[in-house]
Amino acid sequence: MAVTGTSAIGGFCGNASMSNFTRCRSEGSAKAAGGWPEETPNEVGGFTGSSNASSYAQCISDAAVGTYAVSSGMAGAFAGYHSDGDLTGCVYNTQKAGMWKPIGVLVGDEGHEIQLEGRTAEEIESLDEGTSDSSSAPAET
Repeated sequence: MAVTGTSAIGGFCGNASMSNFTRCRSEGSAKAAGGWPEETPNEVGGFTGSSNASSYAQCISDAAVGTYAVSSGMAGAFAGYHSDGDLTGCVYNTQKAGMWKPIGVLVGDEGHEIQLEGRTAEEIESLDEGTSDSSSAPAET
């Protein structure tokens, strides 16, 4: 699926607030576009654009991320913005991540578990084959 917008754009969820996601997967692309320079796109991620007090367990971002707003920093392979929540055993596709770091902006991570690892498409496919086996979860980084 391809998602395009100007703010809070994600391959699975645009804006997550006080939500819990377990074994969810995004595919396709999340692209931020706007009426430059009036609307600078922000909060774009392969899985979620903006995440506030939300937790993710064994989720996969297999989506490409695109935006021209390199200077905003709110673009990431998994999340554009993440605040106050756990990411446990989650992965993102390094081949689709391009120049984006895993999380564009990370705020309030004190006391929260952040386990987010880059994997190739082949490694992600092998995770899919063993989704019912908890031992197939990504290793802690």
